[in-house]
Amino acid sequence: MTQRKVWWYWGHIHAGVVYAPKGNVQARCCGHGAVPCGAPPVLYGNPAAFWYEHQPVNDTMYPDRVHNGFALLSLDGDMLNEEFINEDGSVVADYTWG
Repeated sequence: MTQRKVWWYWGHIHAGVVYAPKGNVQARCCGHGAVPCGAPPVLYGNPAAFWYEHQPVNDTMYPDRVHNGFALLSLDGDMLNEEFINEDGSVVADYTWG
């Protein structure tokens, strides 16, 4: 019998990350809507991350700052759609599972 997939979402004050699956767990860090920050260098080229927020913002006060954002989840029966949306309203990552 196949194990049920688990989606684990948690907040953080800086990072927005979609991690690669670990067994049956789909891990998401979606707390990049708070404190402005730069892109986490440990995720650059890291196969453990499918996506992370790294798009720069033209911010003269903090030149390394990347977009803030949030995750929007939609459920339809056994289907889950995840959209990661940055502060200007752009969908920067979109995944559907089911």
